[in-house]
Amino acid sequence: MDVVKLTPEQTAALYKQRRGRNLAMLVVLVGMVVMFFALTIVKLSQQ
Repeated sequence: MDVVKLTPEQTAALYKQRRGRNLAMLVVLVGMVVMFFALTIVKLSQQ
């Protein structure tokens, strides 16, 4: 297995890319939680 050495600039770019992906995943998950919560409130209020 070859070990790849990254320059500090490449490492910073990789971390920035990962952070952006993680933030996008956070937004999607929070959106789903809010949607399920809203659906639950609507269903409970109809009874």
